[in-house]
Amino acid sequence: MGFLDQSTNNIIIDAVLTAVGRELLCKNDGSFVIKKFGLADDEVDYGVIRRFGRAVGAEKIEKNTPIMEAFTNCTLGPRYFLMGASDQTMYRLPFLVLTDTNIGNSATKTVTLTRENDTQSGTVVVGQRMAGNENIPPTLIDQMFIVTADPNLLSVTSAVGPPTIDPLTGKATWVVRRNAKLNNQNGGTISFGIGFPTMMRNSANVKAAGATVKGGKKLQGVLQIMGMTSGNTIQLTLVVDTS
Repeated sequence: MGFLDQSTNNIIIDAVLTAVGRELLCKNDGSFVIKKFGLADDEVDYGVIRRFGRAVGAEKIEKNTPIMEAFTNCTLGPRYFLMGASDQTMYRLPFLVLTDTNIGNSATKTVTLTRENDTQSGTVVVGQRMAGNENIPPTLIDQMFIVTADPNLLSVTSAVGPPTIDPLTGKATWVVRRNAKLNNQNGGTISFGIGFPTMMRNSANVKAAGATVKGGKKLQGVLQIMGMTSGNTIQLTLVVDTS
């Protein structure tokens, strides 16, 4: 669903139904019921508030932000959904940080897989944090996380089931449950292993992939982790060294 600006004082709602939704609506037997919906603010540039202040910035956002129309492709639809919280006194939101990894650099948010042998792998630890060392409200603790990456570059090797592959983007997503123990700020943490997928263990595929760098080949991608409750997302730079 999107909003259409008709250059009047009114904003018209534009709803696009999926094939299943149209089928249910055509039955006209009460089976078409909207059970839930989400709101998102993908088109809003909040940097305007930092540049012009809260009052002027909010006015500029309201008057100058182009409003998205509805998409029929869900993978191109909203990605940053609005979040509800029951704590009315909360003035900060948690965020995700790379807290530990034995194959990368937490400061630069980089993870590197080096093909020293076919079993090379490593561990990534990501957790929730809150500025000011405050505890994270119980309603915003992430119980489950979604890990997304190119399945041709890596495979998640522990704490998960089989991935789901997006047929349009080719990206794989793994659902990871948080560690049993919360961290020192009452936030959720996940620890999961990553390694080379089967394709990258094949020497012929490795030879054909990537640009030559110092006698070897390096590929670069993105490893994304998102908390399913808070919606917080962190993107790590993934470097695959096939030398």
